Amino acid sequence: MSPEQIRRLVDAMYATWTLHEPERVDALFTDDAVHEDVAGGHISRGKAEIKQLMRAAFAFASDFRSNMRSLSFSKTDAGGFRRSRPG
Repeated sequence: MSPEQIRRLVDAMYATWTLHEPERVDALFTDDAVHEDVAGGHISRGKAEIKQLMRAAFAFASDFRSNMRSLSFSKTDAGGFRRSRPG
């Protein structure tokens, strides 16, 4: 993937979180995707688990929003650094 493709993918993921639309995961992830929530210490495997993680987060913090402050990536990994804020 090019840096621009990675940026668009990460932007789409942040939008999914901010809009509280876990169904968007289906278009963003493969069936065998792994999502690691480093801050929460949780790993979700597959689309269903990723969507469940999101639903649980939204139930816990219904005003959760997120925006990206920076993005770093290598040939094998990408990481966004975000600041979460209430609606």
